[in-house]
Amino acid sequence: MNRLKLINRWSLMHNRQTEDVAQHSHQTAVLAHALGLIDKEVFQKKTCPDKCAAIALYHETAEVLTGDMPTPVKYRNAQMREAFFEAEKHAEQRLLDGLPEILKKGVAARVRPEKCREAELAAFADKLAAYIKCTEEFSAGNKEFAAALKTAEKQIASFNDETVNYFMQSFAPSFSMSLDELME
Repeated sequence: MNRLKLINRWSLMHNRQTEDVAQHSHQTAVLAHALGLIDKEVFQKKTCPDKCAAIALYHETAEVLTGDMPTPVKYRNAQMREAFFEAEKHAEQRLLDGLPEILKKGVAARVRPEKCREAELAAFADKLAAYIKCTEEFSAGNKEFAAALKTAEKQIASFNDETVNYFMQSFAPSFSMSLDELME
């Protein structure tokens, strides 16, 4: 997992600020935790914010071995997507096999979580992190992220999730603001 810091994201695009997979995983975990808190406190669901964060921390585990496949390549067609997901699954298993037996089950539960609200929120957080990256780049004048930002906005709207909607209404505007604007 330590090697995630060596893998850059958004490799097919000009970036004003580079981002590695470790940074992305951290941000996704913070966002997942926030979504979990919103789910639990605002909407009174039995969501565990800590579980959301832990799942998000491990969501890119395979990239230690596969690298970051750019989205336009990964989702180009069903064959590419299927082949890449198979490679990710193999990479995750290879990494899990390197753990002491006593730890495998606990880590596997975060690397490959069962379907649950926490895993769903972690997946939403991953998309929010992409949205935030696009917003920051575009707000800094990097027009190369304009199309990616529109795609991310559409994807987030398609979730039709009250917790995500609450996050977007309450916090999304801040990601295009300067520090001075945030402090006002």
